[in-house]
Amino acid sequence: MLKLMVFGWNGVLFPDAAAGVESNNHVMGFYGGEPITLGKMRETHIIPASEFYAKQGI
Repeated sequence: MLKLMVFGWNGVLFPDAAAGVESNNHVMGFYGGEPITLGKMRETHIIPASEFYAKQGI
């Protein structure tokens, strides 16, 4: 059974910055974190994503 599907957004097919921030803010809200702005996401985003979310306090 498929439990997780991840899509790589990078702006190739459509300008995805707003969608990326929106999806990250949904994750942040689900886990009790605060929403972030596009600027804050660009300043703090790192790979792996687990480290990015840990730095956001979730």
